[in-house]
Amino acid sequence: MQRDELFNRNNQEYTLSEEESKRISILKVWLTVMVLFIHSYSEAVIVTVENGSYDTKLWLEILKYTLSQAISRCAVPGFFIISAILLYKKPFKWKDNIEKKAKTLLVPYVILNGFWILFFIITQNIPSLSIYFPNEETIVANWGIIQWIDAFVGFLNGYPMLYPLWFVRDLFVLNLLAILIKKIIDIAPNTMFLFLIMMWLLLNGTHLFFLDIQGICFWGFGYLIVKKNVSISSIDHIRPKVFLFIYVVLIILDVATRNSFLNLIVHRFNIIVGILFWFSCMTKFKTTNINRVLLWFSSFSFSIYLFHEMNLTIL
Repeated sequence: MQRDELFNRNNQEYTLSEEESKRISILKVWLTVMVLFIHSYSEAVIVTVENGSYDTKLWLEILKYTLSQAISRCAVPGFFIISAILLYKKPFKWKDNIEKKAKTLLVPYVILNGFWILFFIITQNIPSLSIYFPNEETIVANWGIIQWIDAFVGFLNGYPMLYPLWFVRDLFVLNLLAILIKKIIDIAPNTMFLFLIMMWLLLNGTHLFFLDIQGICFWGFGYLIVKKNVSISSIDHIRPKVFLFIYVVLIILDVATRNSFLNLIVHRFNIIVGILFWFSCMTKFKTTNINRVLLWFSSFSFSIYLFHEMNLTIL
């Protein structure tokens, strides 16, 4: 059998209804908005005044954490799950998939990262702007071959020069490894599910080589949804008011425990419930004019993700 054999040749395809597909598209819009909140978050903001400086008020810190961490941190895991579902839901050839992903992921990744480096080079050579680059590691003129490679790959600290592109990089690599990941999970799906949960709980925030552990885990969860033929609409069986109550309680606990070890569990559980909650909310738009607007915006969600950090940094 050829190397580029169809994945899942002997397995039944995973079916997404038209309504579920629309819900996923709409969810992408909201996940993108949450990514903007994540990247605009700063743990410490010092406001300088004429007679000194003062830290931001406690209520503002709580509001920042609630919006950017407790609520929005489910965005990137949600994107990984969706990407895996959309890939594995039907048979594909590895070569054809990589050719497609090279055009949609790899090429934009290289171009935008290169543009960002060029932007740094230009601004660092303008005296009035060079003062905004106090970090010696970002001075392109001081780079050696290792720093240049790291600027594009991000193998030293996990992030490329334009750091939000780590998601695009990881997504491309996970597509490269898609069939291998499938075969590993297929050996013992239930055991691998538990292993992925434990890996996410204990190693979240770390990297395997340069791949984010969280991305690997939620990509695996996405494949397991397909393999187990779990309908994503099954979440609708939970009563909305009960779901909302659980989610609000978890958000409050997440904020309350944000500086304690207990937050390790609370925050992770909140992410899972958040993904499910926001997907369930997408049903509210399926019969309204808002639905058409959100579906139109969904076609720009990836572009917004790619370009938002440039705008935030420049502003």
